[in-house]
Amino acid sequence: MKQCKNCNVTKNSVFFGLYRDQFTNDQKVKNVCKKCIAEEAKARRTFKIPKEDFKEGEYDPDEHWFEDDPRAVRENDVGKASHAPTHLPRAWIDNA
Repeated sequence: MKQCKNCNVTKNSVFFGLYRDQFTNDQKVKNVCKKCIAEEAKARRTFKIPKEDFKEGEYDPDEHWFEDDPRAVRENDVGKASHAPTHLPRAWIDNA
């Protein structure tokens, strides 16, 4: 029998999770029951931003007709850039 640190209810040790101690590599029983751990995880998942903290984006009509730099339009750098390898295979070194 063990007491949960969150809900302060004495329960059987079956209701507590196990973890492995990093120093002694022994399996130990957690101090918080599985039900409390699940409730905390659910509370973290359902976090919502309050309406008073949410700021609506402002529309700027000048940015609607924004044109890119004319020099950038003429560039044809599409896709991934290819770089010289930093590591050369041994076969290339031996053949050189």
